[in-house]
Amino acid sequence: SFVNNTKLTETPTDRVLRQKLFDRAQNEGAGALLEELRAIDPEYAENLTPQSELEKLRAPVETFFLKRDRGLGRPTKKDRRTMEDAWDQIDFNNEIEDIPDDILQHFGLTEDDI
Repeated sequence: SFVNNTKLTETPTDRVLRQKLFDRAQNEGAGALLEELRAIDPEYAENLTPQSELEKLRAPVETFFLKRDRGLGRPTKKDRRTMEDAWDQIDFNNEIEDIPDDILQHFGLTEDDI
C-alpha cells in the first residue's frame, strides 16, 4: 500500500472461522486445506517463497547471555575475544548440558545455572 499509495481497510479477525480452519488442519492435515485453496485460487496457493528464506525460519534462534559482576563495566578486547571463542565452541545441535566444562568455569557458571 505504501508503494502504490493505496489505503487498506482493516478487516476484523473472524475467530470462529480461524478455529474451524485450525480444527480442520488438525483433523485433515494442512495439505487438505492447501489443496482446497489450490482449487479456488491456484496463484495464491503457489509457494513463491525461496527455500533459503524458509530455512531461516527453521534455524534455531539462540540467545547467549553472559553474567558479569556488577560494576565491571564493558568487556575488554581480551574479554570479548574470550567470549567469541566460547561462542564459537558451542555446538547448537547438542543439548544445553553439553557445554564444555572449561567454558562454564571461565564464565563462573555451574550446571545448575543452565
